[in-house]
Amino acid sequence: MKPLALFFKGILMGTADIIPGISGGTVALILGIYERFIHALAQVSLKPLLQFRVKDFLQTIDWLFFVPLGLGIISAIFSLSHFLSWLLENYPLYVWSLFFGLVFTSVIYLIIKYRCHQIAGAIFIAIGAVFGLLIASSSSIQFPENPLFLFFGGVLASMAMILPGISGSYILVLIGQYGLVLGYVKTLAFIPILIFGSGVATGILFGSRILKSLFARYPLQIYSILFGFILGSLPKIWPWHSVSEGLSLPQIQSAQDIQGLLIMGIGATFVVVSMRFAKKK
Repeated sequence: MKPLALFFKGILMGTADIIPGISGGTVALILGIYERFIHALAQVSLKPLLQFRVKDFLQTIDWLFFVPLGLGIISAIFSLSHFLSWLLENYPLYVWSLFFGLVFTSVIYLIIKYRCHQIAGAIFIAIGAVFGLLIASSSSIQFPENPLFLFFGGVLASMAMILPGISGSYILVLIGQYGLVLGYVKTLAFIPILIFGSGVATGILFGSRILKSLFARYPLQIYSILFGFILGSLPKIWPWHSVSEGLSLPQIQSAQDIQGLLIMGIGATFVVVSMRFAKKK
């Protein structure tokens, strides 16, 4: 895969990772790089580094994959955090409408593509959907503001980031660290970012090894569960969702709701056209 394509895919993953309800893992799955992403992460070995064999450690890293992808992710996180915060604050209905259209259409396409809609896959989709729904409906807790819990928050968020359907940012919302971490990124607070980033790296390295092993043994079941996770977590990004009132339907007499539906349709159309274009290529 060309570096420029990986860079732009990294931008999309990074954008997803800073939005509660959208997972970078979901985007990687939709973009067709999820398995390679997990495999490349699992290949990284810290053992040579702990033995001060730096050269051997560097050889375990897939540089051609990670450099462009990582630059895209980092660029998105640092450059778009202000803009996305502004959009979510001022135009939440339109933002969530677009993302819902993109995610829902993509997961339906992928379920058909990987033949998960057949009986064997459908059972595991249902299992994944139950877990996704449970996570999406969980109430938040508040982690203390100290370095240890900041590191632990990074571990939890990163393991969620690599799982399609579970948003790392949403996990931060659940543990009361989303605003805190986003503030650190906006102000470029080096030490807190370093502590949180260390937790993220730790969670990714350990989580990717587990996923790689599972994919090797049970590919259909794992894909089905992951797609179920995405479907089960969709209520969290439903545009007409509120904490106080729960889920509601758009009102036909509301111009804003009609616009939201149109934007949702644009997102869905974009996915369909993109998938057909990718097939032709």
